[in-house]
Amino acid sequence: MSQDDSLSRPNLLGRSPHFSALTIALVFADPKAALVVKAVLDSLGCRAIVLARDGKELFDRLKREVIDIAVIDSGLKSMTGIECVRQIRQLPGSNVRDMPVILLGHSKNKEDIATVRDAGATEYMHKPFTAQALLASVHMLVERPRAFIISAGYTGPDRRVQSSFTSLLPATSRTKCVRSQTPQIIKSLADAAQMKEGTPLLIHPDWRLKRKMGLSVPEPLVETPVAIERVENAMDQAKEAFAASIQEEVSEILAYCRLLIQRPDRTAFIIEAIRMTASVIESRTLDLGYRRVPEVARLLREFCEQHFVIGNEFSLILLERHALTLMAMLQAGQAGDMGKAGDSLLKDLARQVAKYNSDSLQS
Repeated sequence: MSQDDSLSRPNLLGRSPHFSALTIALVFADPKAALVVKAVLDSLGCRAIVLARDGKELFDRLKREVIDIAVIDSGLKSMTGIECVRQIRQLPGSNVRDMPVILLGHSKNKEDIATVRDAGATEYMHKPFTAQALLASVHMLVERPRAFIISAGYTGPDRRVQSSFTSLLPATSRTKCVRSQTPQIIKSLADAAQMKEGTPLLIHPDWRLKRKMGLSVPEPLVETPVAIERVENAMDQAKEAFAASIQEEVSEILAYCRLLIQRPDRTAFIIEAIRMTASVIESRTLDLGYRRVPEVARLLREFCEQHFVIGNEFSLILLERHALTLMAMLQAGQAGDMGKAGDSLLKDLARQVAKYNSDSLQS
């Protein structure tokens, strides 16, 4: 087969040695949530996957190695995902400042999404996301790299070019660009150092991801049904493991409830442990797309923070009722979470909490 024939053949987006050439960073405060994304990337053939718990850890890795793509969760602890993106766009050096960034978040609010875009994110994915949505984002980064803008008011991918933000934001908010001064067009970020300070710059689209994968620019990535099925299966298996780990955390809460009876002297410590576990469950079930389970977890967290009374027997009963409700919903799966039974369980729990609060006020 000639070299021309090889280049004309479409590369199938699936398990491919090409993706093994890329280093992808997953920046998640919750490592178990990162494993869902990692499973999809593994099924694509990605081998160099870097896990970081916060922006600081990511920046430390960027000093030591080349990272091609960063997938950042919005719910980071020490700095938010948006702050992390902003800092990336101010870092010195080519292949760092203009690194493609996918930001994951729960918000569908157009103002929040516009803030993500204006921070310099390349793509935005709403959680819970599908395997195909993640595939599409990776595909966009490789196949359609965007020009990069450096100006006084904005540094990041060209906001006028089609991206995931195109379908999320109204047309009037998608036309932002440098208007006060015509940008200087340059070929690479390395040339920016030679430009006069303050000059707005437009850097040509960079095809380095494709070249690093050993592909020519015209060679397309094609998602075949087989590749898509493999990626979806990988995500489904990872989500099942994720959901199972959440049930284990609810079992922990039930064990803590029993411990409260055995060790009343450790009540404050145990209640804080339950509160923290409930907060984790709330976040993780939101990531999985549950509707009522996060609400029950929130009620449990708030009950620990505001309403639990040490030595009150009904407090203990109600605490355990929260945990049993969580377990019942999780065991029913998402169909149970979103059905009438889940709605009934949630209303019953809310009613008991309201009665408890009312009785507490009267006493």
